[in-house]
Amino acid sequence: MNFNQVMTIYRSAVDQTATAAEGSDWWREVQAEMEAVIAAPTKAAAAAIIAWWKSEYEWVQCGDSPARVAVRIRQAAKTVLK
Repeated sequence: MNFNQVMTIYRSAVDQTATAAEGSDWWREVQAEMEAVIAAPTKAAAAAIIAWWKSEYEWVQCGDSPARVAVRIRQAAKTVLK
């Protein structure tokens, strides 16, 4: 994936407000995790990769879950990477 693809997928699936201002190191880490999520053999395995992003309490508070985010990342990647 190139930088623009990573940013497009992340913004579509996770956070629309993320920009290049986050910094190249941050985006490289995001890219590595998104590539792992996309390549994961199952939804559960994909969710496990990003579960650390928030505490269990924070996931509940924001009304989301690692599994739902993983599905959104995988769906966005299908569109962006085709």
